Amino acid sequence: MRNFKIILIMSLLLTFNMALGQQSDNEQVAIGKKFITLVSAGKKEEAWQLFDKKNVPNLSEEQFNAAFGQIRNILSTANVYELSMSGIKNTGNKKMNFYSFKGVSKNKEAGADVYVDLLFFENANLVAGVSPKRLVSVENIPLHDSNSSTASTASTTAGQETQLEGASTISIDDVVYKVRGINIVHFEKEKGLLAIQVEMKLPEDSSVKENEFKQIAVKFAKYLIGNGYLDKARSKFKEMDKKLLKDIGVSFYDPDKDKGYNVMLKPQEYK
Repeated sequence: MRNFKIILIMSLLLTFNMALGQQSDNEQVAIGKKFITLVSAGKKEEAWQLFDKKNVPNLSEEQFNAAFGQIRNILSTANVYELSMSGIKNTGNKKMNFYSFKGVSKNKEAGADVYVDLLFFENANLVAGVSPKRLVSVENIPLHDSNSSTASTASTTAGQETQLEGASTISIDDVVYKVRGINIVHFEKEKGLLAIQVEMKLPEDSSVKENEFKQIAVKFAKYLIGNGYLDKARSKFKEMDKKLLKDIGVSFYDPDKDKGYNVMLKPQEYK
């Protein structure tokens, strides 16, 4: 499990139904590539000018700037982006165009492919949402066991974390899953996120299927809540005078492929 803090979404907090395979708007695609290039180059002000402030008034420039560094950090592993998927997301009575760009890593040793999902309102030529993701090679994830030198649990991040439980097996709906670790991922200095890593076979198709992963992730988030891990994490962080975020992270790891996929669920998604 690694770097849930890199899965950052700046978009409307709406429930989407998506239809893939729609014809792309060439101008939106061009603007999307320009936006990604500006972020990758660290040009914050120029990138902000391409954000749809009219249709997304709930995102301030201050919030954009706060997220900019994390987004740029993800994009730093790639230098070429190509459109890999497009479609339409319905938001009630409105439609938004969806584009997923795949970035090729500059350094194969980085062990990560980068994907960036962009949203545009119909007939608008400014970015309304951006969601960068990193498909991580698990061989680069530090494994640890606090009680021995044998690797048995996955570190959720390359930085600081607090372990709640090591490797174990759990049963959900009469299906047994292998859990590599349940941890609190530390963000910045005062925030944290409850996260679980589960071993699961990933599909051969490596393209991003966020909705499918989220549907599966919900049952693991509910397991954490139902078995007291959320309360335990809150209590632990309260002792440390830190704030636990309401989001829950679920990481899927395929040992055969040595790759993982991270999902971050908001409260309205797992309740």
